[in-house]
Amino acid sequence: MGRRLSAAEKGKAIATNPSGPPRLRMRAPDFDPSDLIKDNMLTLVGRLTNPREQKMSSVLPYLAKKWNLVSVSSGADMGNGGFQFRFNKEEDIQNVLANRPYQYGRWMIIVQRWEPIISPNFPAQIPFWISLRGIPLHYWHEKIVRNIGLELGELETYEVTRTSARVRVMVDGLKPLIMEAAMDYDSGEESIISLHYENLGNHCSICYRLSHLQSHCPDRPPAPATRQTEPNDLAQYSRPRNTNLPPPTSQESSGPTDYNNRPFQQRVDRHGRPFGSRVSLMSSRPTGPRNKLAPASSQPYEHNKEISSERVEKEYSSPPYTRRKITHREADHDQEDHRGLNRVSPNLQWRVKSPLLNQE
Repeated sequence: MGRRLSAAEKGKAIATNPSGPPRLRMRAPDFDPSDLIKDNMLTLVGRLTNPREQKMSSVLPYLAKKWNLVSVSSGADMGNGGFQFRFNKEEDIQNVLANRPYQYGRWMIIVQRWEPIISPNFPAQIPFWISLRGIPLHYWHEKIVRNIGLELGELETYEVTRTSARVRVMVDGLKPLIMEAAMDYDSGEESIISLHYENLGNHCSICYRLSHLQSHCPDRPPAPATRQTEPNDLAQYSRPRNTNLPPPTSQESSGPTDYNNRPFQQRVDRHGRPFGSRVSLMSSRPTGPRNKLAPASSQPYEHNKEISSERVEKEYSSPPYTRRKITHREADHDQEDHRGLNRVSPNLQWRVKSPLLNQE
């Protein structure tokens, strides 16, 4: 009896869901593309580094206006964040390539001359001017600067002065940027050279890619989970108790009410220190200066005590009568009434009418 075949050998493995939409694979027919290659020699292709923030419908007219192109229709969306621009003159293409790199919305744009290359990583090159800092003064030479540029990528040119050194290098915009370089010397020593990219837009400060920020980085470490504090954890941060104190008695452990009822000499503060003896209010006060005008009393406290007791026992008594205060207006009114009483009114008498008045 023969050996039984496994499920994998029979091709009966469990079917898994595809990672993307259904894809049909086909083969291109034999074709000579030499004529089309000549027609596209004046074409620039580009790529958006962050298609989520850079809209193709806005990037194409922006670049056409920046490059002084007559017709916006010369730019076309090629899909997958790629685009192309057709030019009529070689000089225009050279001017556009010389002014790289470009940005839109503070995000980098990859612009490169078209080449007959079929690759998902084309276009990807961005030329950057990179300032070099950290080179020792006795190694400040063009040969050192040129060698650094060749190590970073495709070197276009470099500049060395007495105070600065920089290189123009084609950098792969789809890979993380190199921010530092370690140079080894024949003496066994090394120096760290920092790289500063000029006209660099937004990028991630964790993985140093141009496609996202730090908040969207897949390599971002997870935030530490907040742990709830338990009562046992708080005990280690509490203030240590004074172990030199005697153990509390039954009366002391009964509660705060019993604590206040204890004698003053047995009370302690929050640090465990006793209050000590209380200063009595009954103690005699220091006597004042003695002289002939104010002889000192032998018992000042008793004298003050008698005076205070007399003040407490003394009750308030109202006067036997009160006299209302007379205002100026009432006083004037009383004077007028007094003058009116002193005046004697005339006495009226009846007399007989004279005869002469009757004849008239």
